[in-house]
Amino acid sequence: MWCGSASAGQGVLAHVLRPSIRLFASLCIAGSATCGTTGDSAAPAGPPQRTASVDLRIGVEEGGDEETFSGVTGLALDARGRIYAADRASSEVRVFAPDGTFRFRIGRQGAGPGEFNGLCCLGFDRTGRLWVRDGGNARYNVFAVGDDAASFLFSVRMAHADVNFWAPVHFDDTGHVIDIGHRPRGDRLDLVHLHLDTTGVVVDSVNIPATPTDSIGVRVIELATPQGMARRYLYPPFGPLELLAHGSGGEYAKAVSSVYRIAWYDPDGVLQRVIERPDVQTGAAVTAEERAQAEERSSRDAQRFNLSASERFPVPDHKPPLSSLAFDDRTRLWVMRSVEPGSPRRADVWAGDGTLAFTAEWPADIDLRLHAVITDSIAIAVARDSLDVERIVRLRWN
Repeated sequence: MWCGSASAGQGVLAHVLRPSIRLFASLCIAGSATCGTTGDSAAPAGPPQRTASVDLRIGVEEGGDEETFSGVTGLALDARGRIYAADRASSEVRVFAPDGTFRFRIGRQGAGPGEFNGLCCLGFDRTGRLWVRDGGNARYNVFAVGDDAASFLFSVRMAHADVNFWAPVHFDDTGHVIDIGHRPRGDRLDLVHLHLDTTGVVVDSVNIPATPTDSIGVRVIELATPQGMARRYLYPPFGPLELLAHGSGGEYAKAVSSVYRIAWYDPDGVLQRVIERPDVQTGAAVTAEERAQAEERSSRDAQRFNLSASERFPVPDHKPPLSSLAFDDRTRLWVMRSVEPGSPRRADVWAGDGTLAFTAEWPADIDLRLHAVITDSIAIAVARDSLDVERIVRLRWN
């Protein structure tokens, strides 16, 4: 029998699936000797809670260009603890020592060898080479990183045309880079994992099933333009969104933010488990300021697209329960919960066997979603102050 974990009243439920067998999980106490026992024992403790504090900040509002960031689109951490930050505005990767001291730059704007045009994402392969996703040039640039500089090695062409799509740089078990993007299939676009060798040849591919648009609530507006018909997509304020996280090795997880139900797939696209918390039905309350901003946007959309009062999206009282998904370096799934502005951010962290490993909490101004690197001891992420100035921060977990 598979053994899950839950605290009293949580209602945590995980279904573990295999290609031919579905095992419905029983609830049990994490760390107990038996699963599914009953009796008059003391009430079970909840999962451990881990909190994080900032032990390093890199960046200033005004200062040297190496410490001024404008559009951080990728972060990485090497085996020596050095921090790598892709800055889109300057088209370069900046490298910082573990104490935050600036060390050197990699690349510059351009289309030549080792140059970038719309760089976004960073990753190290098993040999320690740095791969940089260079969307504007539709390729990956690969570097050997030394003590004081990096040397360009080669480029690998992307195998799709979705060059502006943000996607992490991961590698499969054989060392092939996983090129993530959309490909047309009939009248729709399919998101795919394309496994490339160092010459750009696709050695494997995995299609990621699309989320039905009716589960998201998007409204499609068709407009006549001089070039023909154009489509605009309107999303309800604080409405359901598709959430997707890519893990190392090719694992991925999908959810719709309005329901605490996450489908977790292996690298071959086989559904392995479903994580659910039936007790979590709503997210944080929508504040008066958030409501006013949403209603203002709705009013602008109504005027722009000539919508009637009945066609306008209402503003809900609560946000969806989920805000984002992410994997850490141990391929644990971080399910990030919606919170009120200014409140500490929160996540439920699920282990690969479907058990709730711990809950996490960190400062409100730090985003652990798209670009963050999360390990068991630290996290590297982007923080924004009240003036929207970006800084690189290192969190340390208790």
